[in-house]
Amino acid sequence: MTLKALLDLHARRLKLTSGKEATLRSVATTSRALLAHFGPDFPVRSLTVDAWLEYMESRSDLAPASLRLQGSTLLAAMRGAELETIPRLPLPSVPTPEPVCLSDEEVARLFHAAPRYPRPVIAAGLYLGLRIGETIALRVRDVDVASSVVRIKPRPGWSPKSRRARAIPLSRKAREHIEPLCIGRDGAESLFRSPKTGRAWSAVGLTLALKRTFALAGIDPERAGSHKLRSTFVSRLLIRGVSVATGSKLCGHASAAVTLRSYANAGDEETARDAVELV
Repeated sequence: MTLKALLDLHARRLKLTSGKEATLRSVATTSRALLAHFGPDFPVRSLTVDAWLEYMESRSDLAPASLRLQGSTLLAAMRGAELETIPRLPLPSVPTPEPVCLSDEEVARLFHAAPRYPRPVIAAGLYLGLRIGETIALRVRDVDVASSVVRIKPRPGWSPKSRRARAIPLSRKAREHIEPLCIGRDGAESLFRSPKTGRAWSAVGLTLALKRTFALAGIDPERAGSHKLRSTFVSRLLIRGVSVATGSKLCGHASAAVTLRSYANAGDEETARDAVELV
């Protein structure tokens, strides 16, 4: 089997099983990079540990995360093709970035600078901890106004990252932004719509809109983006004493271990100051 045949098979299998646009784009980009180096006719049986190590050494221009993604894609493709022998490709370690927790002053600046249309999206990240894909996929009927809960659940053609359903209570701050969007609308409609198209946001369109809003608010680019809103939600839960298990359920992590690994140091300084006051 050639490398191109292996990667094409992997892409077709993902399209049938996952179908997520972002995943398919990522695999396509990764495949192009691998094929540009090894060539489309490179035999998969020649993809040994030594060949992979040579490749990693030759790609000093790539970040460890990119190399890890490429190696993971190759391994997933080989496992999916049920090859008899699968090499144990070493993958570079990628340090877990410190979680960002926006300050109250930064949040105030963000809402003040935001045009009207992205404010509910910002609230969905800050007060519900939604991923950008969950924000785009949310329907009007997913907001249970009577119970004051937002329900994230798999449906045909889409599922959250963890593939698990979860219910997130609407706080007072979240209600102010989310509930007005449900008035007089059909339950099947996308909750958040682009003002340009009147349809559901695309991931690229929403990412750019948020990027512009962070820039208008004068927030450091390193602290900007949709995931920083979600990171602030999780960090604030843990800083305020919510258990890791509860925080994990609310933000939709696959397990509490993922939350603990990613947010182990959230609010260390603030927590330490509060702790010494108890002595």
